[in-house]
Amino acid sequence: MASQLLKDLSTNSRKWIIQTRVSRKWIATNCNTGKLLHMDLVLIDSKGSDIWAMIPPFLIPKFESTLREQEVYEIRHFKVALTKNTFRPVPNRLMLEFDSATLVQHVKSYPSIPSYKFYFLKHSDMMQRLYDKKNLSDVVGQLVQHSAVTSKISATKRWKDITLKLIEGEMVRVTLWGTIGNQVDDMVSHNEGRPVILTVTSVFVDEYKGELCLSSTGATVLKANLDIPEVQKFNLGDGRLNAPVLLAEEPAPEIQQISIAQLNEFKTMEEKIDQVFAVEGQVIQVRSNWFYMGCVGCPRKVEEDLDEYFCGHCNTTSKTAAAKYRVKLQLQDDSGDADFAILEREGLRFFGVMADVLFQGNQRNKEPIPRQIEQVVSMKLKVHVKLTQFNFINPQAEYTVACIEHDPLAQIIEESVASQTSFPANSQEISPDLVEANLEDSSASSEATEGNNFKRQKKAQVVDSDEEEK
Repeated sequence: MASQLLKDLSTNSRKWIIQTRVSRKWIATNCNTGKLLHMDLVLIDSKGSDIWAMIPPFLIPKFESTLREQEVYEIRHFKVALTKNTFRPVPNRLMLEFDSATLVQHVKSYPSIPSYKFYFLKHSDMMQRLYDKKNLSDVVGQLVQHSAVTSKISATKRWKDITLKLIEGEMVRVTLWGTIGNQVDDMVSHNEGRPVILTVTSVFVDEYKGELCLSSTGATVLKANLDIPEVQKFNLGDGRLNAPVLLAEEPAPEIQQISIAQLNEFKTMEEKIDQVFAVEGQVIQVRSNWFYMGCVGCPRKVEEDLDEYFCGHCNTTSKTAAAKYRVKLQLQDDSGDADFAILEREGLRFFGVMADVLFQGNQRNKEPIPRQIEQVVSMKLKVHVKLTQFNFINPQAEYTVACIEHDPLAQIIEESVASQTSFPANSQEISPDLVEANLEDSSASSEATEGNNFKRQKKAQVVDSDEEEK
């Protein structure tokens, strides 16, 4: 039977045979725990079409050594499914899922298949892609500087910051989460003082301290000095291109752990302003109004005017707004209790899903607080809090959480989507990235009347968040 092209695939059959090149391969792990999730491939056919393929963890031993990057394989007996709604490494509407029946056979010679296909992001397009996690982007640039791998938040949360100079001349910061940052040191060492043009795949646009930046995902792969036109534009032979600079590691700040009673006392002392403290307590309850309506282009609260939303920070008016995290938790220890607010950036990291996706998915359940947030009740959390002038002036205000030291929701998140994955029952590992996709799928069938209720509820539940993102 002759092989088919990727463009001819559909979900109504398993009898497909394809001949594709493994353009890139990676094993997805939880960057906080190192837990094995799944193996993924980007496959390219002779027409240059590409598709994402996912292999469940129990089949990784079978395929990890068999499938090698840049080799061509004939693949058959796989499932064709609709791709996920978020974190797509390629913008194909379909994806492949391997199972126990899938067969692969190496094809020794097939030179007409392209080696790579990327979706490079321009600096001028970053603003419109901010917080967009539907289709991930790739970026290529000269590695200008890189930091040491950092784990200041906790022993399990690690990251490395790098700075890339794009071909247009702009500088962009990329945060590499987990252990992938170690590869940068190896690449720099391998090039022995020569320039490094780095291709970084499957990133999304983020915002940090008012500046646009990029963040890696579980699908991110690093490639140095690839033989592709986009890299050749940098002209590696140009003597003006310098080798990357390793930034000196900043000493980790000493964070004093105190009781909640001490924290309540310290906020009345002006000399304690701008100091960071750690407190640990049990979550007694989640306060109502867990979100605020924010700008789609930045984390700030918007002002509603009829059917439009105005952002004073961006000085723009939009027809749409997005729910942002402002989850107020009451924490209690042996000394007392206090309220702590988790805002958008830490909320996204902690809950593993965008607040607006949770908001939309919660409309069908008609619950005041999403189940994913309610699950923190009775958990013990250790949080870092930076005392601010706002706390000093407003002693009754809640504390803003700078970070949560550990992530007790990781297992719960994985279990909550286990029944919704298409993997066989003996596949136990589910990527936290899939939480958004499943939540979005669950809300896609809302009726038109629910859509109208959703809009009215958005207007009704705008909360006061003068403190957000201090």
